Amino acid sequence: MIEAAIVSLLEGDAAVAAMVGTRIYPAAIPQGEPAPSIAYWRVSTGRRLRYDAPDGTSSARYQLDMQASDYTAARALAAAVRHALNGYRGSVAGEQIHHISLPNEQDIFDRDVGAHRVALDVIIAHEE
Repeated sequence: MIEAAIVSLLEGDAAVAAMVGTRIYPAAIPQGEPAPSIAYWRVSTGRRLRYDAPDGTSSARYQLDMQASDYTAARALAAAVRHALNGYRGSVAGEQIHHISLPNEQDIFDRDVGAHRVALDVIIAHEE
């Protein structure tokens, strides 16, 4: 699963791991989890066709949400995640990744939990 590759790349990056350890969660950061933390979820997936059949590749769009207790920490975590993922090509966690790009980034203040967040759009072209 491509999600395992995302987590492996993030946990394998020294800067990201120093900030979040293994606090990388699918869908949402659990309530009460210490900051900083990361949540990820699939937004959409496009699959390519060659002639009239799938060619085995897809382009998956994910959102990664970096949450921290202050703006500076959230921006630092986003920079580390961007460095770990942007432009990556290779094989990780049994997945062949053609290319990772990060086309969009947004700062958010979550009043409900009093946390600063940075949302990154991540597009991963990979073999299925």
